[in-house]
Amino acid sequence: MRRNALFRIDPDEIEDRLRAVNAPLLAQAEALLDEARGTWRTGAAPRMRRDLGRLRRLAEDIRRIRLSDTAPLREAAAAGKRVFAETESRLAVARDALHVRISDLEFPGTAIPARVDAPLAAPARALEGTSPIPDGPDRATTVIEGFDRTALPMEALRPYLTDHAIRTALNRHLAEHGPTLGPAVRYRTRAPA
Repeated sequence: MRRNALFRIDPDEIEDRLRAVNAPLLAQAEALLDEARGTWRTGAAPRMRRDLGRLRRLAEDIRRIRLSDTAPLREAAAAGKRVFAETESRLAVARDALHVRISDLEFPGTAIPARVDAPLAAPARALEGTSPIPDGPDRATTVIEGFDRTALPMEALRPYLTDHAIRTALNRHLAEHGPTLGPAVRYRTRAPA
C-alpha cells in the first residue's frame, strides 16, 4: 500500500490557526463560563436563567463559526469519499458474496433461517466481470444475516448493550411514552431555557 503523498496537512498548525483567529470568541466563552459559575453559587434563579440564555446563544455562535471555519476540511473529506466510496462498497459486496458462497459450499445446511430485508443472492452480481480472487484463510466464522427483533432474547443481550445504546432507547421511550418506566429510571424535570 502506498503512503499518502498527495496532501500534507498539519493538524497542530490547523489547531493553532483556529485558536488564533477565534481568540476573542474563545476568551468571551471563558469569561461567560466564569460568570455562570459565580451565578450558580448565588442560587439566584433569574440571573441563572439569564446566563442560561447567554450560554445557549454563545454555544450556537461557536457552533456556527466552527462549521464555517472547518467547512473546507469537510469538503475535502467528502471529495475523498466520493472518489473511493463506490469502489469500497463494491469490494465489500463482492467479499460478502464470496463468504456466503464458500459457506454454502463448505458448510451446507448450516444457515439458520431469519427474516432478512435484502435477498442474499444480490451480492453475487458484484462478482460479474471480475477476475478470480485468491483463496483466503481456511477459518469459518458465523455471521448475523438478519434478525427478528420481536423474538430476540433481550435478557441474554443485556450485558452487550452499551450505556449509549440504552440511553438512546430510553430517550426515545421518554419522547413517545413520557416518564413511565418506574424506579429503574430516574427522571428530572428541567426548567425551560
